[in-house]
Amino acid sequence: MHSDSRAIIYFDGHCGLCNFFVDFLLKFDSKRVLFFSPLQKLDPHQLDFETVILKFNGRTYTESEAAIRAISLLPGPWKISLLLLVIPKTLRDYSYRLISKNRNKLFKRSSVCKVPTKEQRSRFL
Repeated sequence: MHSDSRAIIYFDGHCGLCNFFVDFLLKFDSKRVLFFSPLQKLDPHQLDFETVILKFNGRTYTESEAAIRAISLLPGPWKISLLLLVIPKTLRDYSYRLISKNRNKLFKRSSVCKVPTKEQRSRFL
């Protein structure tokens, strides 16, 4: 598969909420279309990442649009998540940022990046 056609999710590997999101995507991605990389691999000096990034078909999505589009790539009924895009981006991203700013209070932060299982390793870049 050409790297530009892969759907790659970049996430904060230390964030409990981000790891929950990755685990959710892995659980329902039966067609194995999503690949994952901790943002720490891109910039190991950055201590806190406040967005998830989706790179797919030559485009880059961030914040709420990245999360919605990633979910929509899952098979079956998850495609309906695209309906959330009718909500104005400013409102979606405001909500996303509010959750992102408080994620470490709401979800346990890990001192190490997510370690994929043996079965998941091929999905992590």
